Amino acid sequence: MKKHLILVLSIFFLTSVMFSTASAQKKRMPEPKVGFSSNVGGTSVISVPFWISKTVAIAPMFAFYKQDQWGSRFSPGVAVRVHTKPGRIRPYFGGQLMASILSPTGGSGSTSLNVGGLFGADYYLHPLFSVGVESQLNAALENKDVGQPLTLSTVTVVRATVYIK
Repeated sequence: MKKHLILVLSIFFLTSVMFSTASAQKKRMPEPKVGFSSNVGGTSVISVPFWISKTVAIAPMFAFYKQDQWGSRFSPGVAVRVHTKPGRIRPYFGGQLMASILSPTGGSGSTSLNVGGLFGADYYLHPLFSVGVESQLNAALENKDVGQPLTLSTVTVVRATVYIK
């Protein structure tokens, strides 16, 4: 009896999620022009996405980290996101380029370049506010100063964005 009840409730839940997502996609959302975005948790990356068309956004970004015993890291960069669908849920793909300038306490600094591909989706809770989840595959290019070879990494980012009309 419990298994049947759990099965029925699961089917009901999945069906309601599918219909609410389908109806959310049909609603016309106003197009944002510029926003202010920050990662939720993890490394704090601040970005300012500018929409240059209805589907393409360019997002200059930077991160700064400082610790007294370790030193500091400044990372400027830019991401390009191409949105595939309009609506409340906007899937996208794109790429990013980011430099990482390390300044360790009491040592010589170094710079590395990170190149990555990304895909994700933004969910608009309001025409001027969205939350998004993004997956990235990044490559840190060789840094001959510190003997660092090419390294690949994956990153998952949760982001909140406030838009300005």
